[in-house]
Amino acid sequence: VCFCFKFRLSYYPHRLESFKEIVRASFFGKCEHNVYGDFKQYTPGQGEVPCYFIHVVKKTT
Repeated sequence: VCFCFKFRLSYYPHRLESFKEIVRASFFGKCEHNVYGDFKQYTPGQGEVPCYFIHVVKKTT
């Protein structure tokens, strides 16, 4: 048995606001969307620019 897997990370860079709109549209506006920069709560315009973003989306009713 061969467990030879090739992992390929493929991504497309998005601008933050346009990505938030994509997320909202995907859930028809029925979601809570929190953004973290480098594992900390992110606020647009904050002093330090994060290296990467994490998006946590919770579906609401």
